[in-house]
This record gives sequence, C-alpha cells and structure tokens, in this order.
Amino acid sequence: MFEYTARAVKSVSPAYRIGGSATAGRGWITETIDFANKNKVSLDFITTHDYGVSGIGLDENGVQKLFLDTTPNAIIGGVKEVNKQIKSSAMPNLPLPYTEWSSSYSPRDPVHDSYISAPYILSKLKGSEGLIDSMSYWVFTDIFEESGTVPKAFHGGFGMMNFQGLKKPSFYAYQFLNRLGDEGLRSNDTGSWTTRIKNGVQVLLWNSNPPITKESNRIFYKKDLPAKNFGKVKINISNIPAGNYRMNIYQIGYQVNDVYTSFLKLGSPQNLTREQVRDLGEKNNGKPVETSQISIKSKQSFSQEINVRENDIFMIVLEK
Repeated sequence: MFEYTARAVKSVSPAYRIGGSATAGRGWITETIDFANKNKVSLDFITTHDYGVSGIGLDENGVQKLFLDTTPNAIIGGVKEVNKQIKSSAMPNLPLPYTEWSSSYSPRDPVHDSYISAPYILSKLKGSEGLIDSMSYWVFTDIFEESGTVPKAFHGGFGMMNFQGLKKPSFYAYQFLNRLGDEGLRSNDTGSWTTRIKNGVQVLLWNSNPPITKESNRIFYKKDLPAKNFGKVKINISNIPAGNYRMNIYQIGYQVNDVYTSFLKLGSPQNLTREQVRDLGEKNNGKPVETSQISIKSKQSFSQEINVRENDIFMIVLEK
C-alpha cells in the first residue's frame, strides 16, 4: 500500500513529501525504512505516535484503568529509541515528526484536564529537544468526533480547550512556549528555557513532579489535588542591557489558570450555565499574576526569587 501510494504521489510532483508509518507506540520504524530502501520507494520522513500512560484502556468490565507514566524517561525514552533506529538505518538523515503525543491516548482521561499535565508537557518537550523535528500535541480542542457527543464540560477530553472554549492548563503551557524569544540563552537548569528578543528576556521554568498513585487516572484525577510546597527558586540573569523594563510574571499551577479545579469546586456540574462559563474563563484568563517596573544598571545582573509549589510553571518576561 505504501509503495503504490508513494509512487502515485511522486508521479504528480516529486516535490510532494511522503512518509510514514504513522504508527501507534513507535511501531514498525525499522521495517518501514528497510522496505523503502530495499524497494527504492521514496520515504521523506518517519512519523509515529506515543502517549505517557500505561495500563488497560478498557478491562473485561469496560472500566478504564490507565496510569500516568511518572518515570523521567516517559515519552523521552521513546523519542531516543526512534531517533537511534533512524540513525542506525540505511536512511540516517530522515526527519522525525511525532504526529501525535499527549499524556494519555484516551479521550475520557481526566489527566488531560489537570494542572499536572502542563509541566508534564514542558518536561517531555525539553527532554526531547535536539532529538526530534516536531511534536504535535493531540489535540487542540475537546471537539473530537470519534468519541461522539461530550458528556459534560470537563470529561477528560484530549483538547487544550474544552468545547466551550475554556482554556486548560495545557493550553497555557503552549502559550508560554509561544512567548519565548527566538534566541536561546545558556541555562544551568534543565527545567527551564531562557531566551531573548531585541527588547527583552524571557524565562520559562517549571517543576514537573507528577504524583505516584495506585489509583487509575480515571479515579485519581477526578479529585481536588492541592499542590505541596516545593521551595524557593532563585533566578539570576547576567549581561542584560541597561534600561527600564516592565516585568510580567505568569503562572500555571493549582488554582492558578487551573480551570478544572475551579470546575471541581463548583461540584462538577453536568451542565454549565452561561454565567458559570464566563466566570470560569475570567478566573483562568492567563493574565500576569504580577507586574512591576524595574531598572537595570550597566553591568548589573537581574535577580528574582519565586516560591514554587509542585507542578508549578512560571514565565518571567522582561521587556523594555
């Protein structure tokens, strides 16, 4: 099937790119490359999928028993494995896009709604840096036709937004990434990205410490899960150009841009009123949690201390 498809596509235009094998769980990578090489079939990239869960999608009683993979190597280990398979193949320079990935492959897994998913996303993207060409989060919204009509406003759907447009913590994780500048700066903290643009500096840092539990996601992540205190984090940035800056600090964490916990505290209603949707959106709107004006003198470093809880994310933006 792949051979006939590839030859048909390339007959229309050699510029069209075609790849595969778009497999779940990183399957058939070497087989796809070996087949294309042996049969002289065009293969322009390798694609596959991966999800950060273990367990059973549905047991013999139709009950979901999935568990978030809390090991540091979750997702990252798979990326490394596929990268190694490509590098050791007859086509070692093939690009590697992950065309699906997420904390769970189930469209009814409440881990998707939890604030704990946000730093989980950042930690897996950071750990995969330099090993992969792209990672496409599955998916943008809870409007997902394969599973039928959604049962309630928050039901563990795949999306970064629910079907009413309320933004989950995972949405803000990607929004923070989008705010990073184009030029990366050296950092001695693996749980962070530091970047700059012409008029400023951006620091994105997180604590990814997903809880280990014997309860399945379906049970555990339907609870209110208060965050424990982690401690103080001190940020030091040297060689910032002198000048006056506006500092905006953004945050994601328990009860901060955490619409699901707000929903739980309403009693998890089957249906939300228009007023409730409006209030939930306003409470979790992604605005800065702190704004201030600072002045940096010549040869002066910037320093900021932040209290961090488990699974918190902070984005600090300095802009002239």
